[in-house]
Amino acid sequence: MKFLYLSLFLLLSVTFLSAQDVKVESVKRNMSQGEQPGLSVVLPQADVKVVEAGLTELMQGKGRNKPEKVSNEWVMMHTVMPQVTQDTVDIYARTIATTEGVVVEFYFKDSLGFIDNNRPTIHAQAEKFVYDFARAQRKATLKNQIDAAEDLLKSFEKEYSSLSKDLEKLNQSVTKSKLEIDENTNKISTNESDQNRVRDQIQAQKKKVNDAAKLSPEAKKAEESNLKSLEKDLSSLIKDKEKLYKANVKCETEVRDAEQEIKNKEVELDNKQKQIAEQKGKIKTLNDELLKFK
Repeated sequence: MKFLYLSLFLLLSVTFLSAQDVKVESVKRNMSQGEQPGLSVVLPQADVKVVEAGLTELMQGKGRNKPEKVSNEWVMMHTVMPQVTQDTVDIYARTIATTEGVVVEFYFKDSLGFIDNNRPTIHAQAEKFVYDFARAQRKATLKNQIDAAEDLLKSFEKEYSSLSKDLEKLNQSVTKSKLEIDENTNKISTNESDQNRVRDQIQAQKKKVNDAAKLSPEAKKAEESNLKSLEKDLSSLIKDKEKLYKANVKCETEVRDAEQEIKNKEVELDNKQKQIAEQKGKIKTLNDELLKFK
């Protein structure tokens, strides 16, 4: 009966571990004490420094002594770890960075020697101990990834907002330039009418000059002064028209450049919107994964 309960416990443990995407594997590998049985777990996408910080905290437990790193192993001697055994236990652990993530190996040694699956009850407890550690580390990794992903999302959203403001300013610039072109075009039309009127006045004034010349030099001089004033007005109107044409050419160039920039900004906005949607999807996936570890 005792064996049946143990078998059920182990079966449920394996099922539970699989459901939570944390797999603890029994291994036999060379370590500082020779080839010994241990437990290994892979922590996907984890950071070695973060894992080792969690590892040393776990190994220390509530004791005052801290684990020491000897060569490539963290060692905690004669510690009390009731989750594994009521006996004192020596714990050896090491981390290995791989392309898959960080591999963490644990080796437990009590008064009877290194714990292996020949002692199923204590081995299951050691396995659960490693599992709990892996689960906590997986949660920490996911939370870090979520924080980083949310920071990146905020950056994307900030860039999107900046692009939107740039686009709004460009559209306002185009509207302003087009209004200026319309105003200048109306002014040019008015200017041309004024020029025609002044030209007619000049022709009439030239006749007055000729008529005044027949009267007296003084009369001719007065009419010539009026003619010069009209010619000066015409010259001023011609210069104003040239300025208006140049202003329109400048505005038209600005409109073309701004409209091209608007197209570019619209493409950037579309791409940024896609980035934001993809990033939100990544965050949701990470949060869904984290829910498995609640």
